[in-house]
Amino acid sequence: MFTTTEVNKFNITRDPDDNITPTEKLGVIIVVCYILFVPLLYAWKKFRIWRENIKIIANDSTFEIENAEEPQVQWGTLGQINMDPMSIIKRLVQSEVSMKDVKIGQLIEIGRTVRVFKARLVDEGVSKIVALKMLQEGVSDKDYRLMNAKIRFFSTRKLDHPNVVKFIGAIKDDEKYGPCMLFELCRRSVREWLEDCRAPLNKDTLLQMTEFPLQIAKGMRYLSDQKAIHKRLAARNVLLNSVLQAKVGCFGPRHKDKISHHFQRERMPIQWFAPESLAEMNTYSTESDVWSFGVTVWEIFTLGDLPYINYNNRELIDLLKEGFRLRKPTYADSRFYDIMKSCWKMKPSNRPTFSTLVIELTNLRDLPSTTE
Repeated sequence: MFTTTEVNKFNITRDPDDNITPTEKLGVIIVVCYILFVPLLYAWKKFRIWRENIKIIANDSTFEIENAEEPQVQWGTLGQINMDPMSIIKRLVQSEVSMKDVKIGQLIEIGRTVRVFKARLVDEGVSKIVALKMLQEGVSDKDYRLMNAKIRFFSTRKLDHPNVVKFIGAIKDDEKYGPCMLFELCRRSVREWLEDCRAPLNKDTLLQMTEFPLQIAKGMRYLSDQKAIHKRLAARNVLLNSVLQAKVGCFGPRHKDKISHHFQRERMPIQWFAPESLAEMNTYSTESDVWSFGVTVWEIFTLGDLPYINYNNRELIDLLKEGFRLRKPTYADSRFYDIMKSCWKMKPSNRPTFSTLVIELTNLRDLPSTTE
């Protein structure tokens, strides 16, 4: 529209009937409402996220992650992280990834409740290949709560160690795909690598087998320092990158073990459990992780054999109480086997710490292996 001055300048006269039509008025109103509504909607969305995060911190999550009697098992709480609420919220927000920055590629793995895809993430103009963990269709509300608990756990802890699988970010609010988690891409598990190396076995394979226990021990020492308990340490849950660097993975919040039937208990990975965990469900600690570490090292030096394969839960508890232990693997000398046996002490306090294991394995790393 021209001003009166501009009209006079160009000798233009205004038609008295040339008024704004109702349609034009409606268009102006719609534009104004849109301009005002979008920022308000964005602000309301951010406020809801902030309010939800405050509830999570105040209530320590409505999802019961672990056994409240174990101080190390209350993962992701304010007391464990030792941070103020606003810092926790800041970390949660910083970990958020937009689905528009992710391109989903090949399906890598299918689990009971999740699928893992190879994906490409563009972060600040830099493209990198990652692993995208997404819930299966039709999972329960409990599984959704568990995924959100895992996102809170990894987002607030910011774990960073060369022998621990790195958490990159999470997609939380995408209606089609979320919630999802993004991790560094690893090629396969230690167990899969061991199975592929069974024939032919060469010197390079033997040398690599002596490297894995030290790398796993370093990753577990870091998690122990961070007050995190793995609960399911095994060769299948240690992943390898492209240069065969071992990275502890598959840890974090889990559904609390509630066993109502003997058959359900037998389906759990009891062969890796410490005696105290076998005797009473949800009795886990760093010491029980040390026991599982010993079994994992045994797996490595047997090229992926399954431990205690012919025993059920009750039989295994009785055998362990009587002093029965796994035999020395074919490809481990007595020094490595002594380390395994030290992890299998019946009394948890008699087992070595992961710091001690790192020192002992470092001393053994460059020594030649024998097969006594």
